[in-house]
Amino acid sequence: MKRIIIILWTGLLFHQGFAQVNLETIYQVSGALAQLETSGPKYYVMDWTNVQCRIYNMDHSLWKTVTLTVPTGYYLYDIRYVSEHLFNTDDLVELAVTYYYYEEAGQYYIYGSKIVNELGEELATIPGASYFQVYDAGDLGRKFLAYVYDYSVYPYPVQTWVYDLPGEGNSSGIIHPDHSFALSDPYPNPANSFVNITYHLPAGLTNPELQVIDLQGRILKSYPISRERETYQLDIRMYPKGVYLYRIAANSYFSESFRLIKP
Repeated sequence: MKRIIIILWTGLLFHQGFAQVNLETIYQVSGALAQLETSGPKYYVMDWTNVQCRIYNMDHSLWKTVTLTVPTGYYLYDIRYVSEHLFNTDDLVELAVTYYYYEEAGQYYIYGSKIVNELGEELATIPGASYFQVYDAGDLGRKFLAYVYDYSVYPYPVQTWVYDLPGEGNSSGIIHPDHSFALSDPYPNPANSFVNITYHLPAGLTNPELQVIDLQGRILKSYPISRERETYQLDIRMYPKGVYLYRIAANSYFSESFRLIKP
């Protein structure tokens, strides 16, 4: 019996010697992590009900609340590039916002995007833009590419609005074309049948695939993709209504995950 007690005690000490996964908090809305250039890492959440972006310290105490405005009848869809020095050189927090409206008569979605600061001041407004990317162009600076679609007609005409960014921030999600994935938001989104996804694969990767993931992190299906095409039309007709994530995987590397909605 004494030997058994010693073994159990030794096992308990051995078990406690390893760090355990620890649940810190639960945000009741969609959240992400940003590395602010001056203020350091922060959590930020998108509260579409109250049309807010709330930013939290790493101890989860509230740091800032950014009240957003969207056109009447529109809904907040996405927030990205929460930063301090990416869009300009002052110390205010700026972010890129996307919102949408469903046109019931024509059964299509209308999107819009804008860049705003923490005071609600608009730095740029891009009607029709459903997604965007920031690219690092090296000595030429940072470029903000907004993709504008007209879903009222088919095939969907697209424009690419290119903005030069005066800031030099190190915001997460900036694409470095020589060595990073470039993966777009899906369009249209939400959608019931097909969504189009554009991407760029860095050199040296083999057997790339597009993975569709549920909100529990389970891979539902993988689709081989081609380096040459850089556009994939994803058939979601077999998926139940809900919210899904997708990403590119290749050689044990993964891209950022993006969300798609089947209403």
